[in-house]
Amino acid sequence: MASDNHVSSRTPQAFGNYLLARARNVPISATGNNLANLAVLDGGLTPSGSNVTSGCAIVRRITISNYGAGDIHTANVSMGWTNDGANLVANAQLLTNATANNTYADLTLSAVGNTTMLNGNVSSALFFNLVANAGGAGTTVDVSVYGDLIKA
Repeated sequence: MASDNHVSSRTPQAFGNYLLARARNVPISATGNNLANLAVLDGGLTPSGSNVTSGCAIVRRITISNYGAGDIHTANVSMGWTNDGANLVANAQLLTNATANNTYADLTLSAVGNTTMLNGNVSSALFFNLVANAGGAGTTVDVSVYGDLIKA
């Protein structure tokens, strides 16, 4: 007979398309870099001091959900490995699909995001940026990052 804990005994590396990081109720009422710091696996990837032995993850999808007040479909957002608006995993893009509550937009990954793993030696978090067209006061979004964990 199969073990009852067959799935529960697995680690995140055993699953594809795992929730790597999330930030809820991120205010987007003013533009800026690093509106949210999304630590991978809630504590960051292991930064061992070496690209070879540090934790790694492949970012597969970044989803922006509109659960707060306001209209965000004209917001121009990006996501990067550093908090300065550079090293972008997803270049600046409009949230055209996020027009009301219970709608979402998946960001298109950049060339870097499609070919380079997030390495704990470089950064153990992702940073959400609002480039232009902020929502009104009280406007918030949820940011979720999914992908494959290679090693923690």
